[in-house]
Amino acid sequence: MTMRIVFLDRAIFADSVKLRSPSFNHEWSNYDVTDTDQIITRLNGCNIAVTSKIPIRAADMDALPSLRMIAIAGAGTDHIDLEAAALRGITVANLRGYAWRAVAEHAIAMSFALARNLKSYSNAVTEGRWSEADAFCWHGGGEIRDLLGSCFAVFGRGAIGAEAGRLASLLGMKVIYAERQDADKVRPNYVAFDEALAIADIISLHCPLIASTREMINETAFAKMHRRPILINCGRGGLVNEAALVKALDSGQISAAGFDVLSKEPPSKHDTNPFLKLAHRPNVMITPHVGWASQAAMQSAADMLIGNIEAFEAGNPENIV
Repeated sequence: MTMRIVFLDRAIFADSVKLRSPSFNHEWSNYDVTDTDQIITRLNGCNIAVTSKIPIRAADMDALPSLRMIAIAGAGTDHIDLEAAALRGITVANLRGYAWRAVAEHAIAMSFALARNLKSYSNAVTEGRWSEADAFCWHGGGEIRDLLGSCFAVFGRGAIGAEAGRLASLLGMKVIYAERQDADKVRPNYVAFDEALAIADIISLHCPLIASTREMINETAFAKMHRRPILINCGRGGLVNEAALVKALDSGQISAAGFDVLSKEPPSKHDTNPFLKLAHRPNVMITPHVGWASQAAMQSAADMLIGNIEAFEAGNPENIV
């Protein structure tokens, strides 16, 4: 039997990433992007659907009787109706552990850039202000802060959060791990959610986006950030209420924000996201969800994706959600 495999959003990988051919008899079709009204048409007759962010819901599955597996080209699963897949005997597998170091490094890089105001000082050189200085240096780009001795609060102690904490500790920061917001008690080696907000100089978010974490950083949470921290989000855009984030930046409740994720990705050219409109500010850094996208991490993800597909075809599925 020839297995038909369709990748709905191949553009999530850079062209430099090689997707090796699965080791069994198959037909493979790639689409760079897929609109929601194209999902059923493109997956018609498909046995294995590959998707990073394109949703596959119960109604889609009902229209696709040949579908046997959904191979997620990423870690997140909120775009897949997992209950519907289980009821229909469709195996769902995701990627695990492929970019933990890359995302952690991105979080630390953003912490460095914002603490040292690199965006402002780099722009000053480009705009000619250094050339106008009387001394050998120019101090007009804002406060420069050392990371040494800062309190680095990690929210989400999975592989990525743990690695971000490890790297922060190597830089001389005091690392704490925040307990879940809805926890009945604080586990050993964790700090209560509200206390972590209050004492942090840098907050780094690495939580999955689930019901209990959606918009967990909101106006109430910002009001508890007594040390005007830098807020880093390399987790999911929905972890933060973006309207409240704008207010927190405008009021000085936080000193800076570095985000690799937004609530809607990609944003449209006319996106009304209020936070996106602040991207020009020196204390705001927004990158286009590339924290995971080092060449090594992307290739690792691609190899794991094919590995999941081959394991399923061999009757020994791996990384099942």
